[in-house]
Amino acid sequence: MADITEINSFLTEMQSNSKLTSVATPVTPPTVGSLLKPLFLDTLNSTIDNIQNTDNYTPCSFNAFGDGWGNGIAYCDQ
Repeated sequence: MADITEINSFLTEMQSNSKLTSVATPVTPPTVGSLLKPLFLDTLNSTIDNIQNTDNYTPCSFNAFGDGWGNGIAYCDQ
């Protein structure tokens, strides 16, 4: 159960990323004493697959004029 709680906390953290908000949905862990059904594990697996398949790449642009000190600056959207 502790592992599922930890996974849920990671999923909650991922929701702050605008590209993962709709796919990083925490799962409802089974309660103590309840029958463990495959659907719960299927849902968890599907959520992780969706996160892995989401395009989370953010292209950066490079400012060749830089910061005035001769250093170029890369700008990335978050």
